[in-house]
Amino acid sequence: MTYTDPTTGQNATCWEHCPLSTNASIGAQDFIFTMGPQNLTGLQMQLKSWIGQGAGLSSVQLLSEGGFQMQLR
Repeated sequence: MTYTDPTTGQNATCWEHCPLSTNASIGAQDFIFTMGPQNLTGLQMQLKSWIGQGAGLSSVQLLSEGGFQMQLR
């Protein structure tokens, strides 16, 4: 996947362990699948480390071409 590093503003790539910013002033972080057209049948996320007492996400959105959206809360 590719993403814009919120600290440097530079594009970066991750394959297995993709970093999420812990800066509270960053409202969202986008990751883009770069393997070309795929039939996505599932997505698994593992939060490997965190700051504080436990891991958590405020929301996850999966977007595709054509404007379809699914949000998990």
